[in-house]
Amino acid sequence: MTKATFEAIGLYIIVIGIIGGFIVALAIGAPESVKVTTPPPNVVRVFAEERGGTSNGTGVLIAPNLIVTNHHVIRDGTGKVQVMFPDWTLYDATIVKADKRWDLALLRIDPVLIPPMPLGETPSYGARVTVGGYGPGFYAQSEGPVVKFYQPDKTSPPDLFSVDALVRSGDSGGPVQLRGKLVGVLFGCSDGTYAVAVDRLRKFLEE
Repeated sequence: MTKATFEAIGLYIIVIGIIGGFIVALAIGAPESVKVTTPPPNVVRVFAEERGGTSNGTGVLIAPNLIVTNHHVIRDGTGKVQVMFPDWTLYDATIVKADKRWDLALLRIDPVLIPPMPLGETPSYGARVTVGGYGPGFYAQSEGPVVKFYQPDKTSPPDLFSVDALVRSGDSGGPVQLRGKLVGVLFGCSDGTYAVAVDRLRKFLEE
């Protein structure tokens, strides 16, 4: 992913190691190939001017004037942050807040009439979800099962999860969807595709 960062998951693993956290995993199935498709109307491309170029990623409209994306997409910005909707409409955006630890950022734009993507619930083990993003400039998505959760203890909701699905550079901040609802935000890939769970996203929005 564009300027992909694994700080969130690295720090999280250290933290749960210290507090005796609990990691559970279940490997199921195989990822499908990435398919070019029409983007949902509420998924945008994010651009952040920075020294020597532009960082780009993906974002999701979660309210008429609010978009969630990754912190690492906008962290080195030195100029404008803008978002582009699938109809090529471009909006200037301001950063409301950002969380480096969980790799989340909230952007504000002028209100739009496009229906936001509703927040769902964290998917269960093996649930087949859809992941998507704008990658190098065109929207594509793939499907795969949820294969691993990262949670502080057995009774707490997961903060992160991984999906056995393919993603590309530029998909950072893209949606993980289940039945049309946002259940996670993509943030990195290494030995898997990682997402911030919607429960952690809700905490970020409420803070």
